[in-house]
Amino acid sequence: MATGSDKEYREHLDKISSMIDKYEQTHNVFIVRDLNGTLMQSRNNNHDKLLKNFCSQPQLTYTVRNAHKPTFYRHNGNSTSQIDYILENFRGSNLLDSTIMDQNPLNSSAHVPVKAKTNLIIKGKTKMISTTSKKKTILKWEETNIENYQQKVNQVRKKTEMQNETDVERQAINIMDILQEATELSVVKKIVALKGPKWKASQKVKECIEKNKKAFYAWKQKDRPKNEENTEYQEMKKHKRELRKQIGKEDHIDKQNFYNKLMDEHDSKAFTTN
Repeated sequence: MATGSDKEYREHLDKISSMIDKYEQTHNVFIVRDLNGTLMQSRNNNHDKLLKNFCSQPQLTYTVRNAHKPTFYRHNGNSTSQIDYILENFRGSNLLDSTIMDQNPLNSSAHVPVKAKTNLIIKGKTKMISTTSKKKTILKWEETNIENYQQKVNQVRKKTEMQNETDVERQAINIMDILQEATELSVVKKIVALKGPKWKASQKVKECIEKNKKAFYAWKQKDRPKNEENTEYQEMKKHKRELRKQIGKEDHIDKQNFYNKLMDEHDSKAFTTN
């Protein structure tokens, strides 16, 4: 949620309102997020007024057991606030209650969790195993004990009956299997790609990344100076800033496209998962 001017904050609330208007007749609508404003009556700045007015129009409701507790603690300890909410539109009756959790030393965030209890039953989905995101490794022969590798080859070979095998192709396959098993058992490996979603960078971002890399290595070769008058230091900071700016710009476009897609859909397919 926007933290800038009242105008930007109002625009974000208007977008959420338009989505509620579109889908509340056919869907259970929940708003779950840091709203950068409070519904507590003890505070009433401009953001708070806008948020309270926003909740009253589509009649968003919430039930909090410990409604007096803050959800946000500034790291300097100077102030707290309640700005994280789980809201439901008035037509729904699925949100039974919500609870603001206590602070925990393992939680490094300035926010504490807000837990909700509903009467909804969501069926679990079988996790699909992706064939395009397997862990990739390379063999580090220079770090491998060759003597140990040879011993593994002999051990595996003894387990494989090749003495009576007369087919040359079958013998070749057996030899490859032996070498592969010995490699798995003894050769040092290095992970070069982990499982997980791939971020698809645009051509413009790729160009910014390449410029940023070159500027960084040029700065690194000069022993990483941090003098503002240093040319390499200035170039490194400039290209890093341009990369972040480009990523932020494209991220904003992606969010806007997602919003437009939600508003352009004429049925519930926008919320359907395969």
